[in-house]
Amino acid sequence: MVTLKELADKLGVSISTVSKTLNGSSEIGEATIARVKETAQKYNYKSNRVALSFKKTVEQKL
Repeated sequence: MVTLKELADKLGVSISTVSKTLNGSSEIGEATIARVKETAQKYNYKSNRVALSFKKTVEQKL
């Protein structure tokens, strides 16, 4: 399974750009969105459920 960092490296963009794109941010350009989504699909990217649950737990504690 490919990670956000690996996708970012393959695309030559930041991890933040990949993350924002996959989370539907309006800050990212259409061409970049298309490239990121195409590459994520090509490499069968799936979000890490453990990392997501950790993030939610930390946000709730703050």
